[in-house]
Amino acid sequence: TPGARGSAVVQYKTVLTVLKRVGAPQIAKLSSDYRAGSRLELACTALPGIPSGQLLWKRKRRDELDWSIVSATHQLLDGKLTNIVGLTVEPRDHLAEFQCEASNVAMETPETVAVQVNVNFPPAALFIYRDDQLVSNANQIYIRDGETALFQCRSGPHYDNLLVAWYIDQAKVWQNVALPDRTSGRLLEQYTLSNYTFVYSARQNRQPTIRCRVTNHFGYRQEISLRLQEHVPPRALILTAPNRIMANKFAEFICTCEGATPPPEISWHLVPPVKLEPITLKNLPVNPESATTSAAEFAENDELRAVCQGTGSNPKMTFTWQLSYCLRDDGLSCMRSDTELEQLKPDQSGLKHWPSVEHKGFDGQSLVQFRLTARHNLAQLICKASNPQYPAIVLKSMATLRVRHRPVIYGLGREMSIMQNSLEGRSVTIRANPRLTPGSVCVYRHLATTIGVGSDRKVSDKVRYADGTLFFENLTTKDAGRYSLEASNQLGLGSHNFDVTVRTPLRIARLAVQGESAHLDERTYFINNRHSSVWSAKIEAKIIGSSIVLTSSGSSAQWKIPVRRRQFRSGREVFETVSTLRLGCHEHLDGYTVACWGADADGTELVR
Repeated sequence: TPGARGSAVVQYKTVLTVLKRVGAPQIAKLSSDYRAGSRLELACTALPGIPSGQLLWKRKRRDELDWSIVSATHQLLDGKLTNIVGLTVEPRDHLAEFQCEASNVAMETPETVAVQVNVNFPPAALFIYRDDQLVSNANQIYIRDGETALFQCRSGPHYDNLLVAWYIDQAKVWQNVALPDRTSGRLLEQYTLSNYTFVYSARQNRQPTIRCRVTNHFGYRQEISLRLQEHVPPRALILTAPNRIMANKFAEFICTCEGATPPPEISWHLVPPVKLEPITLKNLPVNPESATTSAAEFAENDELRAVCQGTGSNPKMTFTWQLSYCLRDDGLSCMRSDTELEQLKPDQSGLKHWPSVEHKGFDGQSLVQFRLTARHNLAQLICKASNPQYPAIVLKSMATLRVRHRPVIYGLGREMSIMQNSLEGRSVTIRANPRLTPGSVCVYRHLATTIGVGSDRKVSDKVRYADGTLFFENLTTKDAGRYSLEASNQLGLGSHNFDVTVRTPLRIARLAVQGESAHLDERTYFINNRHSSVWSAKIEAKIIGSSIVLTSSGSSAQWKIPVRRRQFRSGREVFETVSTLRLGCHEHLDGYTVACWGADADGTELVR
């Protein structure tokens, strides 16, 4: 220490620890397959690091998304980190992944290695199907003499080599081996283990038992059986009824079924309509003999005749015809409203009923006939049938009409008013069958005042059609006049003429004082108070449903003055409106300001 008698030395020591990563983990060799319930030994080793680090065993089954830790215990054996864990495998461990993870503080991410195991396990349940239908009626079915049936032995998920055998009573009649998919190891919810075709003979065995038995080499055995009963149809069905039935009295009917196996169920009921056949469509003028289906195409102005037939109704059925039109269509499909239906009047001469022994009631038919238009394209023709005893049961048959027609334009009026120098759109619907092709719709402006063959016209550059909308872009008063929207397809041309009026913003051109007066400037007037003066306003605009209002700003007085208008043409439309206010000039008007407002459909402009 400086200044002291002696000297002392202070020493400092620092220990440096060099971090070292844990070595790559290694998994001891495993068997390729394990049986459910057996022991799985997992061993993982890795060279220790500095610090030594840790080894973890993790597991992720096939139906799990995250890893779970199964062993976090490790030890140092023979200079290596070692983690050994023993597990009893279950069927749900099939295709499970086991991952060994090594890490310490010197590693940003752990080192991992994984292995996947196969677990052999037999099915938990068996099922018998007959002709792809599950047999679930108390393991007993009815089969006719000489009938052939295909039986299938099916199981739930499994992963095993199975031996499948079929028995009729105690005799083995078929055997095969069912192997799992060893390539992918994947499991199915249901497996078809074996098929067996059986021809039933009542003479050889009246009530045989068919059995499917499944075994493996490790003592598993499971079977399912099915008892077959001969199906015997009734020999006779006898209906006993009273000779007379009195009104408002009870009557007893007896139905007797003889010689049936199994015993049949007997029920009593009136018969609602059993079935409604598809609507039959006929094109009368072109080919009256050819009946077509609901997908047929007709031409515009064809006479359509539709027939609807129903079977098996008691009492006789009643028919109703309806049409459901397209609200919007693209030529292939349409949007329709089920609430907006047009009722059709059927042809009474085509209404017929006749008794049917087969359907135990009355069959009937109804007919409707009408001329087709473009509107009928993609419309649905609906036939409904019911009877008075079953009003809640309504059978329905529908046919979609396809009518070939030239384009028809909907949604546009004959006159349109457009604001000057604006972008406006008008919705328009063009229906056509065959469909329109790109470039088949065009807008023309007529240069002559009359429309006809040979009239001057040109393609409009300011009015265009796109995706169901007619657009008006930056029109001026020079663009007012007659236009045509035209669309064409293979059948012809459809067009719609309309007039365009271009509105201009309201503008008051002049406000002046008439009469005996002198003015200092255009805003200040000296008026002889013994005489009246006339105030007039000249407005150059089209004014719709409004008048000019002249108001004194110095008081609450207000006058609404009728206007007179005149219209003339000079290359463009100009509307002139003049309104005159007469005031008796008295001393109390000295220093007052008179203001004029002009109003039209697009707004109001305040003028001095």
